[in-house]
Amino acid sequence: MYSLFFTITPFYLIYCLVAHLGYLGNSNFYFYPDQGYFYSVSNNLGELNSFKEIIEACFINRVHFESEGAHFLFGSIAFIANKYFDGNSVLLQSLYVSFFAILSNLFVFKLLKKFLLKSTAKRYTLTFALLTPILFFSPWLLRDVHITFLFSVAIYLTFRKINLKNSILFFAVFTITSQFRMEHSLIILLFFIIHLYYNRQYSSFVKKYWSVFIFFGVGIITIILFTQSKNLFKAVETLDRYELHTVSELNDSGLGSKLYDLPFGIKHLAIAVNSQLTPLPPWALINFHQNIFVILTATTLGVVTIYWSYIFLFLLYSFTTEGIIRKLPKSLFLFLILVVAFLLLNSTNVVVRRIMVIYPVIFLIYAFVKEYKLNEYKKSIIHRRSVISYIFLLVIYILFKVFL
Repeated sequence: MYSLFFTITPFYLIYCLVAHLGYLGNSNFYFYPDQGYFYSVSNNLGELNSFKEIIEACFINRVHFESEGAHFLFGSIAFIANKYFDGNSVLLQSLYVSFFAILSNLFVFKLLKKFLLKSTAKRYTLTFALLTPILFFSPWLLRDVHITFLFSVAIYLTFRKINLKNSILFFAVFTITSQFRMEHSLIILLFFIIHLYYNRQYSSFVKKYWSVFIFFGVGIITIILFTQSKNLFKAVETLDRYELHTVSELNDSGLGSKLYDLPFGIKHLAIAVNSQLTPLPPWALINFHQNIFVILTATTLGVVTIYWSYIFLFLLYSFTTEGIIRKLPKSLFLFLILVVAFLLLNSTNVVVRRIMVIYPVIFLIYAFVKEYKLNEYKKSIIHRRSVISYIFLLVIYILFKVFL
């Protein structure tokens, strides 16, 4: 695992520097303006007199109302920088977020090792680290990389033996995630249920008392939903605002806006599928009138989008033409259901950075299917179909823009 860390880290550090140089060239947060808010909060918290005051502001007084975990971390980095170094900076905050992205990849490796040979898992982890959206989003001052890290830990814990230590870790991950984004923390509870099911086949104790575990699990979830109802209502209101904002931001003549006009149900499915191909086309954010560093970061988004679209199409063809779903282990099948539900529930806002938290699961299923459920002949056929389908979508997009 150390070799992976030292292999991946230079790429993330270089990309972080490129993104920062793009930021300096524009004198603003050109991709995600929310970064300005988080950086401003970090400066404010970093000027407090002690960690105790930061904790009180974030977790007792809750002066920011939500995302207190993110504010605490950003503020703590700023406090340390102000006290022991030359002060807070965008680059410092960006490097710290990138560190969480690197750690996420290490947990993806530990997860893949549960299903693949170590050498194969290492190869897939390098691919995941360098060719999937986690690389693109790694330097931005946002919550999403932190939540992706927490999800990667929770997903890894799902396939660990059930014991007091792992249960406490699950609860800790749930609690911390709730301080970043409440609606995401509820998914951690579902991971724990899959954790119980996974251990059912290995633990006679869990198998014997399966119904008791489920009863208490449902009870705990109900209590959490009841006690956090106010925050959940806020989350629903936020999702509604996201949908209104998303629709208003879409080009009225573009494909994205047309998807929101589809009937209920079909709309959500279409948007969920589209979310795995976004941005389409992959060069959508490249603007050659900007500085070279912004062009490089936008190109990075294009590259990771192409690869992730390939993974999605590969799985889609595997499931629809080869019946691979029936051949999945039950634990991965449950995860697949959870992935589909997660994408459908997030169809009000198709921003990739909010849904990439579930990408380690999708990638695990992709790697498992490709390595163990398809022979070389079938893999080559699905590979060609996936590539041709993506090219076809690009051609359709170009024709759509030219003639409509």
